[in-house]
Amino acid sequence: MIDALWRDLTGDGDAFSTVSHALGRFYLSPYQHNDGPDGPSDADEDEAAAAIYAAECLMHGCVDTAVYAGSRGVDAAFEQAAISTARDDVYGVDEFVSQVAHPVVQGELSRQTDDLKFLVREGVALDDRDSSAGTTIVQFLRRP
Repeated sequence: MIDALWRDLTGDGDAFSTVSHALGRFYLSPYQHNDGPDGPSDADEDEAAAAIYAAECLMHGCVDTAVYAGSRGVDAAFEQAAISTARDDVYGVDEFVSQVAHPVVQGELSRQTDDLKFLVREGVALDDRDSSAGTTIVQFLRRP
């Protein structure tokens, strides 16, 4: 699904259908449930959840799902940093500080900051409740 998301953003007209079908298969699968912690957990892994939220943003143009995707991307980076910093425990350095300074976390934060700056330069309204603020995210994603 990730490859199709990227293809859609580069203008591949067939990719939208691919993402739509993949999201539909997820909705119809056992991973889409309301069982809370008693249900399957795979779709709640940060990487999987970020991809699902990104697909939902593409399909529906909701800024909130883009925010959720970004948040889960940061969570995944922190998880990788936690594993790495646990191996390289530095005496006297706060665990959270070590994780924030980790290159994986810094890379994810930098990438997301660059993405937001790009959207602002393109005149995209980052609040989908105020379409007078500029091009809506739906209009931007569905541009020719």
